[in-house]
This record gives sequence, structure tokens and C-alpha cells, in this order.
Amino acid sequence: MFGEGILPICIIIILFFRKIYYGIVASVSLIVSTIIVQSLKRTIFSDVLRPKAYLKDVPDLYYIENIEIYSLHSFPSGHSSGAFTLFIVLAYFAKNKIVQVFYFVMAFMVTLSRVYMMQHFFIDTYFGAAIGVLISVIVIYYFENYSSLKNKPFADKPIYKLNS
Repeated sequence: MFGEGILPICIIIILFFRKIYYGIVASVSLIVSTIIVQSLKRTIFSDVLRPKAYLKDVPDLYYIENIEIYSLHSFPSGHSSGAFTLFIVLAYFAKNKIVQVFYFVMAFMVTLSRVYMMQHFFIDTYFGAAIGVLISVIVIYYFENYSSLKNKPFADKPIYKLNS
């Protein structure tokens, strides 16, 4: 669930409690990558089948119990994109090499789990991850080099110290 819904939002909220700047960069990265991936899934690649539908005639496929397996909108993987988007931003702000490797491993595990659960093919997760990395790098580059937000005194504070 690292790539979907409430967990990324919780991580972003935590970032706002570290520095407003971190929360804004993570939010923009996640919003942009989500819009791109969902737009691609729903328009250009709307008819791309997921493994269950594509391999429907293959006997004895392994499915994990209690996991809803979808049939359409396979390409690109939104979970992989979301995980890599968020974990690239976290790794960038972490600065500690061990923590950065941990974030990469976590994002990679999300992509592997999507294939393991038969929700996506490898190519879906690969391109989802690539979109997440690309968008994160572009957004970080923009905020670090072209935005004046980084130099604003409020952006360096946690959200709970905004009035102090």
C-alpha cells in the first residue's frame, strides 16, 4: 500500500511537520505524477490488459487470496509511480546514504509486489517507476533552482511553528 491512497498522504503530512518546504515538494511531485499516470491509464493505454485478463487461458496461475485482481488499466503502474515519486523525494531530503538506499529498496519492493500480486506486468511497473523518478527529479530540480520558495523563512519551519 506504499504506492496508494492514505499512506503517501500520511507521509506527506509528516513531511510538513518536518519542514513546509519538504511537504510542498513531495505534494507537487505526487500530484503531478498521479495526474500523468492516471491520464495515460485512462486515455492512451485504456485498453491495456492486466495479467489476469491477458493470461486468462493459462491454467494454474497463482493468485493471492483476498486480493481483488483488476483486468484493465495496467499501463503504467500507478503504485510504482507513487512509490518511486515519494521515495525519491524522501531520499533526496534524507542525505544519509543508508536511508537513501532503504527508500530505494522500499520503492523497488512496491514494484515487485505489483508483479507478484498479478496486478501488473514488469513493463507496467518499470514505466510507472520511471515516471515517478522523472517527475520527482524535475520537481526537485525546479524547486531547488528556480523557485524562491526554498528561501522563504516560513518554508524552513515545520507547519506547527508557522506563527512563531
